[in-house]
Amino acid sequence: MKLRIFTAAVILISSILLINNSLAQTVPPKVLSKIKARAKKEWPDDYKMQENTIDKQVEAYNELKKMKSVEGIPGDVLKQIKSKAKKEWSDDYKMQLYAVNQQINAYSKTQSKHSAEQVPSGILKKIKANARDEWPDDFKMQAYTIDKQIESYKEIQNMKTVSGVPDNILSRIKGKAASEWPDDYIMQLYTINQQIESYESSE
Repeated sequence: MKLRIFTAAVILISSILLINNSLAQTVPPKVLSKIKARAKKEWPDDYKMQENTIDKQVEAYNELKKMKSVEGIPGDVLKQIKSKAKKEWSDDYKMQLYAVNQQINAYSKTQSKHSAEQVPSGILKKIKANARDEWPDDFKMQAYTIDKQIESYKEIQNMKTVSGVPDNILSRIKGKAASEWPDDYIMQLYTINQQIESYESSE
């Protein structure tokens, strides 16, 4: 019985090693050498973690290489995303893959209509254009900025009255904020709230 268990274990380990070796063979020797050196540096006394790290890095490298196209993502955008990830994580293919997937998801979000029922199309277009200008190669930050701008715009529009602030004063506060920050609804909302707070303190 013990012999059978031992034999099964040997077969299993051999199979895993064969799979790992076949995966590693798809990676250029220079890249594999860097992956191994990085794993050794991260886990100098833990060979199991070294092996696991190498496997994950090789797997991520191969996945990145296979990623020639992604549905809904223009080729030039995918190239830009991969290039940025490579620049940020030159020797860490696992982090490259993570960053690429994050940016792909974010890009898709920037192309969606968002929850913009109360936002006129012209304003939404301007919000997206400003986000692109501010974060030209970071779609995650673009998506975040667009969401925050839309959220702030809606809050300003829904701010019809404020307890303790006369309507004419509120209208002046909102008008001044809009003139100071015409295309930045985050800053408009911040300015309005600051002015309201100051008005309430002065009364």
